[in-house]
Amino acid sequence: MKKRKNAGRNTAAPLLTGRRRGAGIPLVLHAVVIIIVGLAAYSNTFHNSFHFDDIPSIVENADMRNIRDLRTVFGYESRRAFGMFTFALNYHVNGLDVVGYHVVNVAVHLGASLCAWWLTLLLLTTPVMRLDPISGHRRAIAFAVGFLFVAHPVQIQAVTYIVQRLASLATMFYLASLCLFVKGRLTERTWVRVVCFSVSAAAALLGMFTKEIVFTLPLAILLVEVAFFQTGGIRGLTRNRALRVILPMVVIFLFVIPCFMLLRYHGRLMSVLFRAIPSQRPGDPPLTSWVYLFTQFRVVLTYIRLVFLPVGQNLDHDFPASRSFFEPFSTAVSFVVLAAVLGWGIWMLFRKRAVGFGVLWFFLTLSVESSFKPIRNVIFEHRLYLPMFGAGFAAATSVYYWLWGKHTRIAMAVFLAAAVTLPVLTWRRNAVWKDEITLNTDIIAKSPHKARAYLNRGGEYLRRGDLSRALADIEKGLSLDPDNPEGLNNYAIVLYKLGRRDEALVYFERSVERSPRDLKPRYNYGNALMEMGSFREAFEQYEYLVTYVAKTDPDAYALAGKAAARMGDYDTAMKRLNRALELDPDNEDACFYLGNIMQERGELLAAVEYFRKSLQANPGKVEAYTNCGATLYMLGRVDEAIDLLRRAVVINPNYTDAHNTLGLILYEQGELNEAAEQFVMVLRRQPGHQTASKYLALIEQKRKEAAVQ
Repeated sequence: MKKRKNAGRNTAAPLLTGRRRGAGIPLVLHAVVIIIVGLAAYSNTFHNSFHFDDIPSIVENADMRNIRDLRTVFGYESRRAFGMFTFALNYHVNGLDVVGYHVVNVAVHLGASLCAWWLTLLLLTTPVMRLDPISGHRRAIAFAVGFLFVAHPVQIQAVTYIVQRLASLATMFYLASLCLFVKGRLTERTWVRVVCFSVSAAAALLGMFTKEIVFTLPLAILLVEVAFFQTGGIRGLTRNRALRVILPMVVIFLFVIPCFMLLRYHGRLMSVLFRAIPSQRPGDPPLTSWVYLFTQFRVVLTYIRLVFLPVGQNLDHDFPASRSFFEPFSTAVSFVVLAAVLGWGIWMLFRKRAVGFGVLWFFLTLSVESSFKPIRNVIFEHRLYLPMFGAGFAAATSVYYWLWGKHTRIAMAVFLAAAVTLPVLTWRRNAVWKDEITLNTDIIAKSPHKARAYLNRGGEYLRRGDLSRALADIEKGLSLDPDNPEGLNNYAIVLYKLGRRDEALVYFERSVERSPRDLKPRYNYGNALMEMGSFREAFEQYEYLVTYVAKTDPDAYALAGKAAARMGDYDTAMKRLNRALELDPDNEDACFYLGNIMQERGELLAAVEYFRKSLQANPGKVEAYTNCGATLYMLGRVDEAIDLLRRAVVINPNYTDAHNTLGLILYEQGELNEAAEQFVMVLRRQPGHQTASKYLALIEQKRKEAAVQ
């Protein structure tokens, strides 16, 4: 009987009925279909705007501007240096054109999806799985896993949200590293194994410098080894095999990663891991390790619901923190459910290994962001990107274990429903990400008590010049979060533009008090004070920037120099402006303001030189054309002066100073008709302009005198 039983097992393995039925479909066709589905699902994302963290990390991040300055690029966020380098590379090629960024994000997503497909194929051909009849369906299962990974709408936030490339890119390296590890374990050729393991290690290293989720990779390799290479499960790890396979991973996990963390945080590791931080959600308690952990029980259950029922997706969930294990009561219930699912996954590892592996993968890869290390935002859907491979693997293999053969039609119906529904849901959800208005409107509909969406939508209305809507949204946001620095800053800008300048100054001051080291509020506060003639107060704001916040920002020094010059303190102004030029020799504002000072001091040749340098940096700066033209006229170079001023009024026909200066010069040259045209242009824009009115009257008088003669 034993002999017949063994014989039956041997004959079951090579039957591989699914493989034979699918043998006529080349594997490359599966890959092509996954790519086509991914491109179709994300075809409407390439012109979607920057959102949320894209603004500080990419749009306003000066450290990303010079691809050759690798120290600055890598230093911006050194623990994610490679991921940030890809944004710098995008900026070098595309500037701030979003299309290039989305092309890279979608390409990374397709690469990660193909890695998920390939890894599934490899895992289902390992020694353990060859003894399982499910191996005969490995092509179909791998296609299903790849399809779920590329088309599932829960993946959107890691793909369409540009800055979350960090999650998708790290996942691509993670899966690629595992693919190469498994390939190396399966091969018998020594040189192929060496190459696979070497490239696998390189991919792991790149992933670790992209996002911290890759730090679970050694444990994932151990899980793969136990689930797919040891016939006896954990007991099957012989001592020699453990030394050869696990010891290198233990060295990586117990030495390299802690060393990396210690170097990164310089002795602050324990405080970083266990300190309490304020929640992003106003009204929540500080997020201690325990509060965050208890909250994650409910969060992970929400993640599981989103995997199987992807409705109600939201970039900014209104998710209150759990104050204790029993508050709210759903915290304890969630813990019991998760413990049951995790226990079932461990139990399945010894019975249906593929299913158990998928469940344990899901929990393992979530552990970095859903355990005890507090993060201000307790829930974000992009954190599901890597765990989705485990969820898809468990789901696809479960269908074949329990439905295929006995309930084949049901299995086919499940797959067809997913194939039709998921890409459509993804495409429709991507449309919500079109711009800041559509995205934040969606958030407000689902999280009406979250301030951030109101403030972000109000900020976008402000950028578009729709002040009434901006005012309404920002007031609503501040009613929910009264101390939000960015909201206070934008509210002050709206008030200033509406002519309520005294109120605006109050909110600018509140904004800089709430966030003293934030650049934008202090810049805006200083600029408002400058326009209102409060030069000394403006100088104090700029001086704070160059002293404490922006010591290497040439624009801050240029503005400080401008304010000092308006105060009449030319010595201080020269120091600040020259410092700006030391930091940025082509800084247009520093050159322009130095030109003004030289003009005031009567050093006209030097003034012309600085104005010309300003124009080289910015050929469209009409102020520089105007002031340079006036200076050239003082030097007696009339034709050059008139030429520059005529260019100024062409570039910006609404700039009255250029029209007025050109009119004065033409009047002095006796070109009365053309001078009158310039003064008329001034009066159209500023009806009470005294100089233009005076000279038009003089021109009219001269015309009458000429007519009498």
